[in-house]
Amino acid sequence: MIIEDINEKGIKLNRFINEDGFEFVFSPIGASIYYIKDGETYLNRFPKNFKDFLRPKCYYGKTVGRVANRIRGNKIRFNEQEFEIENNEGENTLHGGIHVLSVAEFKFKSSINSTHYILTYTYLSKDGESGFPGNLNVEVKYLVPLHGFDIEIIYTAWSDKDTPIGLANHAYFTLGSKSLDELTLRIDSDYFLNVDKDMLADKISEMNFYMDFRKPKVITKDIDHPGINHDRLRGYDNFYYFINKDIEKCNVSLENEYYKMDIYTDFEGCQIYTSNFEEPFPLAPECKQLRDSIAIEPSDSHLRLRILKAGHKYIRHMKYVFTKKVKKEKQVMDNNIIKKEFAKLYGHECDNLFSCGGRFEILGNHTDHNHGLCLAATCDLNITAAVKKTDGLKTVQFISKGYDHDLVRLTILEPLEEEKGSSKAIIRGVAEYLNSHGYKIGGFEAYSESSIFPGAGVSSSAAFELLVGQIFNDLYNEGKISKLELCKAGQYAENRYFGKASGLLDQIGVGYGNISYIDFKDIKNPNIEQVPFVFDDLSFLIVNTGGSHAHLSHLYSQIPQDMYSAAQKSGVEFLRDISFDDLDKSNLSDIEYSRALHFYSENERVQKAVEAIKNHDKETFLQMINESRLSSTNNLRNMMVENEYKGSPLEACDYFLKVTEGKGAIKINGGGFAGSVIAVVPKDILPHVIEKMAEKYGKENVREVFVRTSGPSIL
Repeated sequence: MIIEDINEKGIKLNRFINEDGFEFVFSPIGASIYYIKDGETYLNRFPKNFKDFLRPKCYYGKTVGRVANRIRGNKIRFNEQEFEIENNEGENTLHGGIHVLSVAEFKFKSSINSTHYILTYTYLSKDGESGFPGNLNVEVKYLVPLHGFDIEIIYTAWSDKDTPIGLANHAYFTLGSKSLDELTLRIDSDYFLNVDKDMLADKISEMNFYMDFRKPKVITKDIDHPGINHDRLRGYDNFYYFINKDIEKCNVSLENEYYKMDIYTDFEGCQIYTSNFEEPFPLAPECKQLRDSIAIEPSDSHLRLRILKAGHKYIRHMKYVFTKKVKKEKQVMDNNIIKKEFAKLYGHECDNLFSCGGRFEILGNHTDHNHGLCLAATCDLNITAAVKKTDGLKTVQFISKGYDHDLVRLTILEPLEEEKGSSKAIIRGVAEYLNSHGYKIGGFEAYSESSIFPGAGVSSSAAFELLVGQIFNDLYNEGKISKLELCKAGQYAENRYFGKASGLLDQIGVGYGNISYIDFKDIKNPNIEQVPFVFDDLSFLIVNTGGSHAHLSHLYSQIPQDMYSAAQKSGVEFLRDISFDDLDKSNLSDIEYSRALHFYSENERVQKAVEAIKNHDKETFLQMINESRLSSTNNLRNMMVENEYKGSPLEACDYFLKVTEGKGAIKINGGGFAGSVIAVVPKDILPHVIEKMAEKYGKENVREVFVRTSGPSIL
């Protein structure tokens, strides 16, 4: 996660990269979205040079108003009074005039909580500004998740006099496309505002075929119809009334081959503008001036003035939700594309493809650190890399799609402070472990892509560690390094170089394939048994609840501390060293006792679940998972942050059980308090469950996952 200020022409921009790598830059000029970026792909259109962004009629991503859209003439009348306002488009007024919100420099403050980075912009539009009455206080609040890919906007305004109001955000979207020919639009609307030769709204019209986007349609399909393209109008520039004005309902969707954007809002509708005129200045990459992007402006109809009464509050909400698409079923990457991208980047072909899946926890939540039992599965959410060995070079070049180019010189193997928290640290740490344990290391070039979606909670870091280890293994050690040794190399790199404390659970879950029954009694050399999954009528489903793990480290670390304390008060180091019956319960605090009870009962559930798999006993298997959830709720107490039920894993579990009417099973996936849950769903109800969970959490956060049979491997 990165939060920083960027200085552009004396203006301080706010840059935020969340924990899933999505980048957002905001500007106080017009309280605006400057750009949205995923890796190297910009999803919106904006001026390449910031000085052009400061131009009076440059509306890209800005808050427009006091009154968005066009007003006929330069006089308005209400409350039996007439006011002369600034005209800035011939005799008419566009987006409020000249001295307006889009050119104002807003004050701002930022904050961060457990789920969101929050930017609050404020501006006082003084009485008479652009001719409008009243001192209007405007607040624009952006909420960006620490995990996930969306932006929520909350508009609030109040005035000391009655005044017209109609705010909107004027962002132009491309979703990485170079033309509107590549974009499909859906608008849930039966009526639109017709416009005259001056592009001024003149009447409400019933939907006709060339204006109709009720079913998804390529934007340019009917854009040249004479009913649209006439006089000054060279495309769509119309207001659409929503059928259902509800913040919980998606009324607009824009998508291409790679991304989808859904818009949720309580505005009356939205203005659609298809970049019908060329700009006099260069635009950002992927923009070609004319009909290359679409402005979708949730707002209220401008057919009549909306008057904000003095002392009353104007409040509107909207949310852009982005989904990064994966085209192939079960998230299998197109290996040929990865090979071609490698050749494009390095100038020659790769030698091999390597792949490593993530992991999910079936049972054994918070038992490994006290030498307990766990049941973990390797999943088919993968990192796949094209690789070429570079003989004689002690350098690793690793490029992951959407991330910076990593260059690691293997002549330096000690930890570097500036690399902490980076993939460079992992590469160097894995190399040092293998080198110090007598294995060979050497250079290679790699390019990777990942199907692990944001918030999945399947330990992408462990997958990357094991992938790097397997590359060294096959290129320089004839594949002779054991799975456990590669897992230890990954853990070593994560602990010593990356800077994150972890046990071996994630690495083993990633590194062995299938389902692993792990006994951590000897935590340095755990006993690992492979258990094939036998229930063909059950599916695994991961649901990202959208909560962030940021700032929860103290809650995670307290769980093992309470278990260690319970053990030490009974004269042993770890709970595994003493039975529950022999535990000195009278000397324990309530939370120490509860978490110790979870440890012992969870170990029993792991054992029973393994036996159930071996005996094809589906009912017992599901029962153990549900009992684990109850123990996490009542004993371990990691199903939610205290007093934060909404958006928590516990809420997701409760909702799942309501949807399934008690069928299947569900529990926390990983450390808890926030993040993902793992469900086991009967296949006959799987489509219904996916649909309902996606309605609540978004399609991008609900994914069927499959047990991958192999650990890291060469393809």
